[in-house]
Amino acid sequence: MSSEGPHETPDTIPLGSIPSGSNPRPVCFQCRKPEQRGATKYKRCSGCELALYCSKTCQREAWPTHKRVCVGKAPAGGTSAQRSQRIPDPVAARYGFKSTIALCQGVCTWAETHNYALTQICSVTAILEGGIDANLADNRVLLFQLTVGCNNEGDGNPSELFKLGAISICPQDVLDELEYDCRGWDEQRDALARPHARDPRFAGMIRTMFTVVGQNVSTTYHLPVFRLRSGASTATTDEARALLEDVREICAECIDHGAVLGPPDAYYPPWQARTRVLMQRGKRWDLCPLADNGAIFWDTVLGPVLAYRRPLQSGLSPREVFRKYYTVL
Repeated sequence: MSSEGPHETPDTIPLGSIPSGSNPRPVCFQCRKPEQRGATKYKRCSGCELALYCSKTCQREAWPTHKRVCVGKAPAGGTSAQRSQRIPDPVAARYGFKSTIALCQGVCTWAETHNYALTQICSVTAILEGGIDANLADNRVLLFQLTVGCNNEGDGNPSELFKLGAISICPQDVLDELEYDCRGWDEQRDALARPHARDPRFAGMIRTMFTVVGQNVSTTYHLPVFRLRSGASTATTDEARALLEDVREICAECIDHGAVLGPPDAYYPPWQARTRVLMQRGKRWDLCPLADNGAIFWDTVLGPVLAYRRPLQSGLSPREVFRKYYTVL
C-alpha cells in the first residue's frame, strides 16, 4: 500500500465548511455544473447558507426539493421576517444540526478530516471483498453506516462528529433503488483522481456513500484505492487477509477515538502512521501531533481497547500490524 496515500489532510479546518480537498471546485446544487475559476462566484441559499447555485433559475428549480432539507420553509431570498421565523429540522436538530443539509455538510467535513484512514479502509475492503480490479470494473459502491459520535453539536470537533458502523461493498444498483441523483459524479471522480495519477499503486476511485443511522440522509463521496506494495489487488493468503482485516479495525478504532491518521513522516520510522488530534483555536480547528507521534496512544489506549472490543486476528500489536502493512504486503 502506498505510504503516501491520498492528499494530505490540511493542518487547519475551518468551522462548518467542507475543506477544498473533498470537492476541488464548488458545484451548483441543481445542475451540478462546477464553478469556473475567475468567473462569478456561486451564490449561497439565504436559508441554510450551505447550498450553492449558479443562477436564480437553478435556485428556483431546486426549491421544491431543497425546501425539505433547508433550515426553513420560506422560499430562499424571502423577507427578513420570513427568515427569522424559520425553525430547525426537528430530526436533524436531534443530532445537533440546524438542518438536514447541515448534517450532510458535517458528514463531508468529518470524512475529509479522516480522509487518510477512510482511504485505507476503502482499499483494504476492496481487496478483501472480491479484489480491487473486480470492484472497479463493476462500478461497485462502498457503503458506510454512521452513528452520531461523542461530539454531535454541529459546530463541534469535526473528527468526533460520527462513529463508523457497518461497512460493505454493494452493486451500483443500490443507487438506482435509492433513486439517488448521480449527476456530477464523473467530474468529481476525475478531479479527485488527478493528485494520485503518478502513484504506481493507484488503481482508481471508488464511489462511496455515507448514511447516518436514524436519519434518511445519504452523502456521496469518492475515495482512492491503492494496490498492495507487491502490486497485488487481492489477498491470496490467510495471513494477508488477517493482517488486512486488522488494518481495517485499527483505522476504524482510530476514527471512533477522534485520532486523525496521516501518511508516515520522514522523521519517524516508515511503518508508523502520523497520529494527530484536532484542537480548537478561535474559530478554527488545528491538527496537533500527539507526543512521540502517537506512540503512547497506540500502545496504552488503542492496543488495550482493541484487545477488549475488536481482538486483532493476526495476534500482533497495532503498531506491528502497520509495520507489516507498510513494509511487507
